[in-house]
Amino acid sequence: MKNKIIIPIDFEKQSIIAIDYAKYFASLTNAELVLVHIIEESKIFRKLFKDDFKKVEIEAKKQLNQLASQIEDTYKVRTIIKHGKPYEEIEDIIEDEEPLFTLIGKTEKPTLKKRLLGSNTLHLVNESDFPVISIAGDYILSKKQQNSKTIILPVDTMKCYDEQVTAAIEFAKILKSAIKVITIDNLKSIAHRTEQLTSINQIGKTIEKAGADAICAINTVGPGEYTIEGN
Repeated sequence: MKNKIIIPIDFEKQSIIAIDYAKYFASLTNAELVLVHIIEESKIFRKLFKDDFKKVEIEAKKQLNQLASQIEDTYKVRTIIKHGKPYEEIEDIIEDEEPLFTLIGKTEKPTLKKRLLGSNTLHLVNESDFPVISIAGDYILSKKQQNSKTIILPVDTMKCYDEQVTAAIEFAKILKSAIKVITIDNLKSIAHRTEQLTSINQIGKTIEKAGADAICAINTVGPGEYTIEGN
């Protein structure tokens, strides 16, 4: 992975909020911010509305450059504009750029709640070979909240969780944060709980081995929790 953070921009409020999160991560990693806008098109649209399409592209470049100009004095920033299906083009860019991760503003209108499987965000989360973080809501990190960092890692111990743990460790190193691993006892049996605790202990050892001076303890509150606190 390279020291870059990709931020897909559709000029909606949510993608602008994602830039603020990206700036925070860039301040920790000195990463380059890559602002990406995809002009969704079809061959028929481009043929029938050729002149209008050029206007759309010119305006998109103008707006994207304006966003970049607002942060380029403090952060390394670059812009990319492509044409096609958003999730396909963004996925290609991710593969080419090999970023630390991608930050995408998750905008879902109420009428689209039942169509989440078709969203660009979910496509990227499911298909990308690099970490993708979705940002929902208009929550802005304050300075106080930035200094109080804990990664919540939900784990289903009955499924493979190696990639989840590895990703959490990488982000914990970037953020210098604690990791709290949580699992839920759905079966409510002594045998299953024993297996869960064994798995959680193993995860704890893995995280402890990856982080210097980690403090590990089993939290007996709840069906099964393991708390790993960093430096």
